Amino acid sequence: MRVLMLVPSIKAAGPINVVLSIICEARKNNIDVLLVEIRESEESSYKNILQSYMDRKIVFLGRSSFGGVSKFKKIINNFKPDVIHSHGFFPDLYNGFLARKKIVRVSTCHNVIHEDYTNVYGFLKGRVFSKIHYYNYKFCIDAVIGCSNTVSKNIVDHLVHPGKVFTIYNGVNIEKFRPISEDEKNDRKKNEGFLSKDIYVYCGGLDVVKRVPDLIKIFQKKKCNDSILIILGDGVDLKKCVQAVKGDNIILKGRVSNPEYYLQMGDYVVSNSSSEGYPLAILEAIACGCSAFLSEIPAHLEILEKYPDKIFSINLLLKTINNIGYNDFNFDSLGQELMAKQYFRKYIELSIGKGHI
Repeated sequence: MRVLMLVPSIKAAGPINVVLSIICEARKNNIDVLLVEIRESEESSYKNILQSYMDRKIVFLGRSSFGGVSKFKKIINNFKPDVIHSHGFFPDLYNGFLARKKIVRVSTCHNVIHEDYTNVYGFLKGRVFSKIHYYNYKFCIDAVIGCSNTVSKNIVDHLVHPGKVFTIYNGVNIEKFRPISEDEKNDRKKNEGFLSKDIYVYCGGLDVVKRVPDLIKIFQKKKCNDSILIILGDGVDLKKCVQAVKGDNIILKGRVSNPEYYLQMGDYVVSNSSSEGYPLAILEAIACGCSAFLSEIPAHLEILEKYPDKIFSINLLLKTINNIGYNDFNFDSLGQELMAKQYFRKYIELSIGKGHI
């Protein structure tokens, strides 16, 4: 089976990490993948990792819209995909409006669209983009995969037929994101100067939706000299975050290439986000052995239902919680292999429905 994977650009972010997980498992399952990015990303170690799992060279569509459309059609003619799997607004436009109807057109939705777009682009532009995206899902895309039931329900609530909406939970690379021994963890804390301290980690963007400046204020109310908050990520709210810091127990690391180093050293992961799809950073932290303090939004509550012994309301951050453990926790349930195989089964099912197999 041939799958054309279509993304906005390649960077170390949640949706592209999901793409990486699918590609990692594709070769083992005889899936021939061609990865296409709308905008050419810079050469990076992350991009090289993606390339290492594929036999075909990553391509990009072009620097102009017209050139991109033309190249996209040529790629389809040459590669002859059975499935086009897109991620994001512009990839979904190419997939929905330009791909031939005989090709299976799949999209993964990674967010609650109208909430995310309104927060990022403002009310008017966000509303317009949302309507276009929901229209595309309703009339052009064959199957929409929500990364959580929260996301899938939102798509159906916007009049997309429930028969074409499915849920496949995000998975993580549990060989990379895994717990380390207590001795190794203490050695790492000692090297960083954090020995005998509880370490809280935030990993993600610094934007309006994530409410990280407010998270900093919540943590500072905790007034605990034995705790450190490490913030991994950057974004438009970086200046506000810097201004919110009032002590030396909050460390802004910026975007890092090795978040697992900090998550494995951490005791807790925290998120004060106002909107999420099914946050990969939280799953990666749980896979590394962290407990989580999360805002009470639908996607976080959905994680709570799946992992009730590890997730707590962020309101409890101000209180002391002891004896949180990971006895008999099945880390395999977080793995990318399970997620990828569900996608591959869906590709085959949809291809049979179109008479390809």
